[in-house]
This record gives sequence, structure tokens and C-alpha cells, in this order.
Amino acid sequence: MPDTSELPTRLDRFRSMMATERFRWWLVFIVLVMIAAVRAATPHERDHFWSARAGIENLQGMPLIRPDTWSWSKEGEWVPNSPLWNIVLGIGWQAGGFWGLFWVGFVSIAAFFALALLLARLAGARAFPTLVGFAPVLMFGFSAFTPRATMIVQSLLFLAVLFVWWWGGRAGRTGMFTSIAVVGGAGFALSLLGNWLHLSFMLMSAAIAVMWAIGWWASPGVRGTRWLSLTAAGTTGLLLGCVASPFGIPLTLERARVVAEACRGLISEWQSIVDLLGVQGFRFVPFTVVVVVLAIVAPLWVIHVLRTSGRFDPRVRIIVPLAAIGVPALVAGLDTLRFTLVGMLLLLPVFAGAATSLINALHRRQARGVGLLSRPKAMEYTSGRFWTVILTGLMILVTPLVAINVAQGATTPEASVISALPRECRLWATHTVGSSTILLRPDVKVWFDGRADFYGRDHLIAYLTTLTPEGQLPEGTDCVVLSSEPIDQWLANSLDERPGWSRVDSEAGYTLWVRE
Repeated sequence: MPDTSELPTRLDRFRSMMATERFRWWLVFIVLVMIAAVRAATPHERDHFWSARAGIENLQGMPLIRPDTWSWSKEGEWVPNSPLWNIVLGIGWQAGGFWGLFWVGFVSIAAFFALALLLARLAGARAFPTLVGFAPVLMFGFSAFTPRATMIVQSLLFLAVLFVWWWGGRAGRTGMFTSIAVVGGAGFALSLLGNWLHLSFMLMSAAIAVMWAIGWWASPGVRGTRWLSLTAAGTTGLLLGCVASPFGIPLTLERARVVAEACRGLISEWQSIVDLLGVQGFRFVPFTVVVVVLAIVAPLWVIHVLRTSGRFDPRVRIIVPLAAIGVPALVAGLDTLRFTLVGMLLLLPVFAGAATSLINALHRRQARGVGLLSRPKAMEYTSGRFWTVILTGLMILVTPLVAINVAQGATTPEASVISALPRECRLWATHTVGSSTILLRPDVKVWFDGRADFYGRDHLIAYLTTLTPEGQLPEGTDCVVLSSEPIDQWLANSLDERPGWSRVDSEAGYTLWVRE
């Protein structure tokens, strides 16, 4: 008979462990890791496929700026916007194919969540309130969690704030020249890495300079000349990192202008919230309401902390720099949606701290017997112990579903149809399929693959027009791949009725037509 005498003791130890805040932090982290795994295994966007192809070509010796060889509809030189991340993705593909891309995406998203949790904890948040604070962003900003370089850029912004929190506690006790060297060196290294990962980091370097200036202001012992010196050192280091970027400051800024000019008003993330409300109607109202509420809550909580704790509270070096950039980004999102997502991700630790303060206030009212939530059942349902059990049980239940979801790595459903494309045909397809084809079938040239900066605004308009009832396939098209999504159905029905075209293959919701 097995010895069960120790079972009650072990159960008591497990219950005691579950009641600790450390266990709850690990529980929240595991939940976010599961989300990262699911997101990495379901690539709704495909930009990282052509990024991987670019990285592979760079590894083979091709220069960063080179004549395009992927398209049959456009000629000219292409300037990649994420050269270093392209190489990382290329290495991932060469090492493990779809699984390699999965691990690159998973690690990048999970690392972002880990940094967000660390900053939330340093900002005074507790585990479960952190999950409450994260929830609106996880629900309404889910599309932001992708294997693209922008995810790494967000992590670098978190690292920048983590640095000002760490060094801000030491700067006032360290020699002036040593402190200047550390801050300047950190600025240069961070800016150099960020600008090689993605060209948008040039704008983020300016944001970091502002965040650091605020961080030194909130650092004990940093006054007057020392504050000016650290601010100047950090700004200089960040600027030098921009100078040493792959294409330099002038060309990088020019590429940013070209991208904005090509995409504005045509692609969702470059549209205003007002425009999207007009297009999507009621479906977009909840997102808009959440953005407005978050933009109000974040600065109010920051002001509360400053008033109650003072500017030298270590939390201030985290939440004020984040809010100083994140809140304006949310507001800028009213004009351009992509800034809203940047702001939402950047403010995650702030939302976690605000949620913790609100829940702490609730528990104090409960302890005084004030309000409906002070009733015994309400107190039980709002307790950490109750939600520890619930979250642990949910995690156990969904683990098999997560495992099933990631079983294929980052394999895309259109992969099987792409493999059936005639050799060296000229493909017309949506940008998602075009991007996958770039990587999976290098012999096939595409009409469009999602690189809006390369193709330009007129090409984007022609692409969108082709998907309407008035649209016509570009002359010279040999093969077409379309999905079962409603947006593709006008063209699909047209192909079925046209002489000279025949269906060749149909799998996983994608259909291939070939010119006879």
C-alpha cells in the first residue's frame, strides 16, 4: 500500500504556496506565455515571411539596398525597414522552417510580456490586478502581438525605462564622469540596436531622450548640472546611434515619409479612429471607448502617485516616463491608429499599477464594511485566494488546447496551395498570400506582397480595386490564389466564369486558379 500519511501535509504546503504573491506572479506569467505561444502559432499577418526571405538573401551576401527581384509588377531598389530583424527571421527559417519562425515569434512576444510584468511589479502592482490592468489591451490590442520587429522595439522601450529606473537610483551617488559615460554608452547601444532592428526606432530614440530626462528629474541626488549632464549624455548617445543606423538619418526619415504617404487612409493602422468608426460602425465603438478610458485613467493615476508619494518614489521613474510618451501616443491614435497600439502596449505597467490601486481601495472599503461588495460572498469572489484557484483551474483546462494550437508551429493554411503553384508563374494574390509565396516559392514572382513602401500608393489603390466588383486582374497574370474570405469572393466568382481559367487546387480555405 502506498504511504499516504504525508498527503495532508503536502496539500497544506501547496495551499500555502498558492496563497503567496510569488506563485500568483508566476501564474500570470504562464497565462501570458500561453497567449504568446498561441499568437506565434497563428500568424494572421505575413510580413515576417518576406522579412525572412530578405534576411536569408542578406546572409547570402546581398546588400541591404538592392534591386527588387520578387515582383513582376514593379521595378526599382528596395530599402528594407527592419534589416537586423530580417536576418534574425532568416536564421530562424533556415534553422527550423515554420518551427523556426514560431520560436522567434514566441520568444519575442514572451520577452515583451516578461518585461511588462517586471515593470508592473516595480511600479507597485500586484499579480492579479496586473492581469486586470492588462486585460483591455489583451482584448482590444491583440493584433499588436506579432513576430514583427515592432514587438522588439516595444521591448527596447521597456528596457530604456528599466535602465532609467536602475541607474536613477545610483546616479546621485556615482561620480559625474562615470555616470555620463554609462548613460551616453547606454543611449548609443540602445539606439544603434533599435535602429538596425527597425527604422521606426529613430522616432523612438527621441521618445527615449524625453523619458530619460524625466527619469533623471525623478532620481534622488540628481540636480541642476548633474541633471543637465545626464540628459545631454543620453540624448547625445541616442543621436549617435541614429547616425550609425543602417541608412543614416536623412534616408531613414525619408523612408518614414514614403511609408506614411503610401499607407495613409488605405491601411487600417494608418487610418484615424474617426474614419474607422465611419467604416466599421458600432463594431469599432468598444475599442474607441476603451482607448478613451485608458487615456484618462493613466495620467490620473500618475498624478495621484506624484501627489501622495512625491517625485523621488522609485515608481515615478517608471510610470511617469511611460505615461509621458504613452498617453500622447493614445491621443495621436485618434488620427493614426498605429500610434494607439504603441501607446496601449507602452502603458501596460501603468494600467497594472492603476488597477492595483483601485483594487486596494476596494479591499479597504470591504474591510470597513462599506458598500455592497463588503458582503461575505462578494468578499470571497474578489479575494486573491478565490482567483488563484479559478486561474489555476482554467490554465490546466486550456493547456491541451494551447498544445493543439501550436502543434504545427507557425505553418500557414495557404502553404499547401502555394506548393501547387506552377513553376515560375506570375502570381496575383492578396498581400498575405503574396508574402508567404516570397518565402515558400522563391521561383514564383508576385504582383503584391505587402511592402507598401516599395510598391507605392497607386499600386495599393490598384490592389484594393482588384478586389471590388469593378476590379480586373492585371494583364500578364498566370496564376491566382484566393481565400474563402468575403473580400476575395468577387474576384473568385469572376474567375469561375472567365474562359481560359480553371481551378487546380483547393485546400484549407484557399483556392488556386491557373490560366489554361
